[in-house]
Amino acid sequence: MANSTMRFLLSVAALCLHLRFLMVEALNARAADSPYSARQLVLKQKILHLSSIVSQSMSQDVAKYPFSAIALYTDECPSSGSPIVMLSHTQMTMHNLADNKHCSALIRTEGDDNISPVFLPRVTLFGRVELLDDKEFSKVKSCFLNAHPEAQRWLDFHGYHLYHLQVDAVYYDAGFGERHFEAWIDLPQYRRAHPYDLEHFLRPPQH
Repeated sequence: MANSTMRFLLSVAALCLHLRFLMVEALNARAADSPYSARQLVLKQKILHLSSIVSQSMSQDVAKYPFSAIALYTDECPSSGSPIVMLSHTQMTMHNLADNKHCSALIRTEGDDNISPVFLPRVTLFGRVELLDDKEFSKVKSCFLNAHPEAQRWLDFHGYHLYHLQVDAVYYDAGFGERHFEAWIDLPQYRRAHPYDLEHFLRPPQH
């Protein structure tokens, strides 16, 4: 009886070790994939939530609180992982950034009636926005409008400009549930990970 119990306990221990090994393998695979997954998400989506710190010139009551605004963007001009964002100099966001240039941009996968966005990937880009000069603006304007035709009237008449989001740090969250994985992404890896690199996902796992 004692031997049977011991064999059973050893079998359970071996199974637990094997499951732990599989979990570590899965986490390592997701960590390796995360720079590519983040770049694909940034490339695919078109709207971000830009957060800045409220300037004292805008409000004494909530100065230094985070403030979020929706903005149109594209990462197709060409894809670099540092998006081109459309903003107006009259927006509260720009007044905030005049005092504190640091900001973050949340980009998330859009959900539908069948699945909640909380189960889907999202990425947060930390950095600074820089106004494109006239030469840069001329180079990317048509590309931006291909992604956002509705932006034509704003860019031409309403004081909107294009800005480059210079990324300093990246945090990726794969979503709630069994595929949950979240971590900081190494910035050089993020920049090198081209979103069209399908070969990366076709390579066999490294053991």
